[in-house]
Amino acid sequence: MTFIMLALVFFGVFIYDQLVNTVLKDLQTLFIAGLVIVFIVLCLMDYVAGWSYRGYAIHLGALFGTTMAFNVWFRIWPSQQKIIMAVKNGEAPDAALVALAGVRSRHNTYMSVRWSSR
Repeated sequence: MTFIMLALVFFGVFIYDQLVNTVLKDLQTLFIAGLVIVFIVLCLMDYVAGWSYRGYAIHLGALFGTTMAFNVWFRIWPSQQKIIMAVKNGEAPDAALVALAGVRSRHNTYMSVRWSSR
C-alpha cells in the first residue's frame, strides 16, 4: 500500500494536469470537490492500510506541494514569460495564456489555504 501512495504523490500531478486540461478546465467547484475527494481517500488509508493521521497528512502535503511546484514551473512561469514578451513587443497577450496562468495560480492558492488551515 505504501508504494501505491508514493506513486500517487509522484504521478498524481500528471493526473491533475490532465484533468484540469480536459474535464475540469473551467469548473472551479469541481476542482475543490476533487481536493475534498483526495483528502477523503487519504483519510480512508487509516482504515485500509492502517496509516495514522500523520501518515496521510504527510502524503497529502507532499501531493499538494508537488502539484503546486509543477503548476509554477511548467504552467504559470512559462505563460507569464510569454505574456511579458507580448506586452514588451506591443502586442496583446494571448487570452488563453492569461487564463491558464490565472487558473493555475488560483489552484495553488486553494491548495495552500486548504493545507495551511489544518
